[in-house]
Formats: sequence, structure tokens, C-alpha cells
Amino acid sequence: MNLAIILAMAGMDYSQVIEPLWEERMSATEPRVLEYIGRLAEKIHSLVRRPDRIDHGYERKDGFWTRQRTIYYDTDGIRERQQEQLFDCSACPGFLVIRSAANGGRQSLIVESPRGACPACRQRAEDLYRRAVAEGKPAEYGDRAADVYERNF
Repeated sequence: MNLAIILAMAGMDYSQVIEPLWEERMSATEPRVLEYIGRLAEKIHSLVRRPDRIDHGYERKDGFWTRQRTIYYDTDGIRERQQEQLFDCSACPGFLVIRSAANGGRQSLIVESPRGACPACRQRAEDLYRRAVAEGKPAEYGDRAADVYERNF
């Protein structure tokens, strides 16, 4: 099939390429698999209709939705620990704060204010960044509405 894909990408005729040892019965899906796919599709559809039922691992505390997560980058052997916080503002989308440290190293701060953030959230996000810079911590700040990106490493 790789050959057929390459030929198609090159704009060449691939109609004579066949999968070796392919048999029609191999493409038939078992009824129990089709039933499972149907149940799964219905579950996904119900979650889309009611996203409040989805557990993303966030806990609400001090005005933020917070979750902890660990990401392992197997290609480089890096284990990153993150604290992700979304500020819950009643007037706008809020802002995002990520505190990250890899392999036990120094923690860095990322603060992002999205388009549509209210002036209070934009100021609060910038204040978090400025405080980190004043303390000599590695930090990044983005304000999408103002098209601002700053980095202090």
C-alpha cells in the first residue's frame, strides 16, 4: 500500500497495485466490532451534547481550574511535570498559566491571555509574568489580543 500512496502523491496511476496476500474476507468487519463502534459513537455523541460530563482531571480552586500532568518524551528521555491552570472569569475566557519543569530542573512559567480576555484578566496575566521575571524565573508571556510575546530565559 505504501507504493500506491507514493504513486498517488506523485500523480501517477496506482490502479494496478494490489496488496499481497489480500483476501476479500480480510476486509469484513465482525458484527461484534460494528456493535462496539456503534456504542462508542453514541457515547461520544452524548458527550459532545453534554460536555459538562467529561472529566478532564481539573479541580476548581481559588478561581482557577487546575490539573497536574506528567508528559514523557520517549525520543529524548525527558519527563515533564506540568501544572496547568485556567482562570475562570465570568466576563471573558480567562487566561492560561502553565508551570513546567523537566527532569527535576528549574520550573518555568508560561502565561497566555487569549483574544477576548477582559482588561482585568489581561492585567492579571501580565502581572504574573512580571512577578516571575522580577524573581529571576524563566517565563514566557503572550497576549494574543495585543499581539505581544515576551520571553525571559
